[in-house]
Amino acid sequence: MTELAQKTGLSRESLYKTLNGVTKPRYESIQKILAALNIKFTLAAAE
Repeated sequence: MTELAQKTGLSRESLYKTLNGVTKPRYESIQKILAALNIKFTLAAAE
């Protein structure tokens, strides 16, 4: 969690709150976490 906090620029406490499953995470926080984990998130229209 410490390494993820450093990569995202978010505090460890913020990460725990974001990922606890209770609070509604902000899009920007999820975007930073995915980028730090080298995960690309893409949306596409249904056909």
